Amino acid sequence: MSGNQHNKKNSDESFLYTGRIREIEVEIVRFQLDLARSNSQSETLQKILSSLLLHQKLTQSQIKVITNLSKSTISTGLSNLMNIGHIRKKRIPGSREYLYFVTSSYVDSINNAFGSLEKEIQFLKNELSVLSTNCSKDQKGYSLLSYRISEIIRVFELYQMFLEKLTNDEIVLEKEDPTKKITLDDIHRVDEIFDPEIKKIEDDIIDFFSFNSAYSTMDELFLEIYVYFFTRNVLTQEKIRQLTGLSLGKVSQIIGALIEMNAIEELDKVKMHDIIPENKSRQKIYSMNSIQISFFKSALNSGNNILKSYNHFKSLRDELKIKKSKLKNRCGYNEVLQVLENYFKLMGFFDKSVKIFRDLI
Repeated sequence: MSGNQHNKKNSDESFLYTGRIREIEVEIVRFQLDLARSNSQSETLQKILSSLLLHQKLTQSQIKVITNLSKSTISTGLSNLMNIGHIRKKRIPGSREYLYFVTSSYVDSINNAFGSLEKEIQFLKNELSVLSTNCSKDQKGYSLLSYRISEIIRVFELYQMFLEKLTNDEIVLEKEDPTKKITLDDIHRVDEIFDPEIKKIEDDIIDFFSFNSAYSTMDELFLEIYVYFFTRNVLTQEKIRQLTGLSLGKVSQIIGALIEMNAIEELDKVKMHDIIPENKSRQKIYSMNSIQISFFKSALNSGNNILKSYNHFKSLRDELKIKKSKLKNRCGYNEVLQVLENYFKLMGFFDKSVKIFRDLI
């Protein structure tokens, strides 16, 4: 499309879908937003991604018309998505504007669909090296953070093997040790104040996940608490408030979302009365004792939510094909149909992934 053609498209808003195509577009976006909410993903980023997936290429101005988001919100969102490699941009010839587009469709690679986590693994290995080189084992927080970083790396590497298993059934994945339990030391560490050098490394990990990793599409406040469970394992609401500065209501809300997605669990103090100290007997205590089980339970939850939409999306795809002669010349017909086709090409992988996740937990 030439610059003049594009400017005409932008000014007369002919890029907007209408009629039945628009209705199907709305249904797809609604599904993607519902999925984003269930996974505590950023709804803003999902709106931007959805608009680009369904329209293929858009300017910031066009995204604003479609999403009704503010210019500054869109600009920040686009920068975030480009930073983690989800989208790219190219300048429109003869114009100051850029076209933004998703780097690849969901079916171009399994890694793009599920996330390889290679960037995360390399970062965490570097932080573990910094911790062991620059800090002492006697410093407060060293042993806990060192152990948890090592565990996260192991789980992420296991996840990479899971990606390979989607195309190679001969790969064997190891389950988590079922005997691993919360100890008295784990409970005592809740109140441990990390030495400044150790806390700096933990803060760097939180910043990385928030702004430079595949996880950065999550709601920012949710992600901060989520990563604290990565690094700390056992936490109370009061400790989370101390670490984040968030209100009790917000902490409680995020804790509820983490429990709902099976990322953490509340400790049963009746069953664990022998290791719960008196000063914690009236507090709710939460744990991500097994990062592996947490990781794959959350993935299983997300996969099941996607598979639930199979029949409805199949009916939408079939409708577009049946009514091709009537709708094929409508703006958006090919783009919307392609999104639905891509979705179904991936359904087999999601179905298989759910079965693997079940085996791992």
